[in-house]
Amino acid sequence: MRLAPTILLILLAGCSSSTGSRIIEVEVCSRAAVDDALASAEPGDTVRFGGCILDGGALTIPADIGLEGAGPTASVVEVDGGIIADGAAEGCTTIRNMRIVSAGGAGITTAGPGDVCVEDVEIEASLGAGISAEGTTRLVVRRTRLIGPVTPENRETTPAEESTESYGIFARCVGHIELENVDARGWALGGVRIASGRLTWNGGYAGNGLDTGIFLSESEAVIDDVEIAEILPGRTSISAYGLTAIQSRVETRNLIARDNSVGALHIGGDAHHADGRFSNNGESGVWVQGGALVIEGSDFDGNGLAGILTVSASDLRIEDTRLAGTRLVTRLVGEVGTIELGSGLLVSGHDAPLTLTRVQIEDNEGWGALVSLVAGYDHPFALEDVTVSPAMYGFGIAGGPPPTGWQAGVSPPEATAEAIEDPFIAFLDRPGMAGLPTVGPSCD
Repeated sequence: MRLAPTILLILLAGCSSSTGSRIIEVEVCSRAAVDDALASAEPGDTVRFGGCILDGGALTIPADIGLEGAGPTASVVEVDGGIIADGAAEGCTTIRNMRIVSAGGAGITTAGPGDVCVEDVEIEASLGAGISAEGTTRLVVRRTRLIGPVTPENRETTPAEESTESYGIFARCVGHIELENVDARGWALGGVRIASGRLTWNGGYAGNGLDTGIFLSESEAVIDDVEIAEILPGRTSISAYGLTAIQSRVETRNLIARDNSVGALHIGGDAHHADGRFSNNGESGVWVQGGALVIEGSDFDGNGLAGILTVSASDLRIEDTRLAGTRLVTRLVGEVGTIELGSGLLVSGHDAPLTLTRVQIEDNEGWGALVSLVAGYDHPFALEDVTVSPAMYGFGIAGGPPPTGWQAGVSPPEATAEAIEDPFIAFLDRPGMAGLPTVGPSCD
């Protein structure tokens, strides 16, 4: 005969629900006791359990009920199928103060409309996702660590089969994903991967994984104070991208992107990076293909190939930015040839406005800046207070021609050159220079 759990009911002030407002204390910490407490809870209630391990099958939290542990070191949920959270139409279905261990599927799964909140949680998953959300109205994740199967010991080798399909957060068709102080590391296909949604991320880390740190497809994102670092190529690409945005609108502030192949890759859409730091990325700090780019108050240092690289950008504006220390990288040209590239700024196939204001270009191993304009170029082209050192191979323009007198905005004047015909211009003007990722799933 199973003992019924002892339950203590306490009024909870300030609950967001208009129905219930209790904390239900589970005194006998067991899976059966927690299940009974969740079944008896009303919308707005919180079920609180202490130091124990909950095992068994998937654990379901009804809409607008909270499940709260005693902290990640004490309260552990280790169930087959993870936690299934039903979204709340009013209030928020909340998961708080626990550790979740998942060997398949997702640590937390939510599908369908409603709000789900995750706070002060640590999730470990060896397959699938830390958190998976589809069709959710609002997903809020605060002060949470998402730990995937890729480790410092195995990340530089071909990942084991069981670790090749994993994401820290996978969100598809979610109205708003709100992240605050979220750490997502060790994932094989992305720390955070979002298709057709809106992301707000304040504070956190995505890195030490494979393929990409953050992946956005047909989405909008505002990202502040996030670091993306040490991503290596995985099984879906030949390069590793800190931030990947495809047909998305992205704004970042204080973004740090370091030690990836590409710090931030944008294909289509709009990108605005302010006060960013892009360093030691092997194949460019920021790479834009066919979209608009604004860079303000940022620093690029020690990247390979280019600090900033654009191909057929729809607009380009760079202000109050330093482009320095770009390293030469060898790339194939045709079937047998090679070329070395390493410039602070590489602009290819440009047929759009271009504005550079207070830009410092220094100590790059190749050209300081090389801009390739389309034939008959006829757009606003403004250079103001652009400094280049050393002067040799400082600021070169191919194609065009550019507007008369463009050199006046570059110091020293002898750093400028027109009608560049170096063979790597043809290489730059090729669309799709390297293995770019494919577009992820999107809403119907």
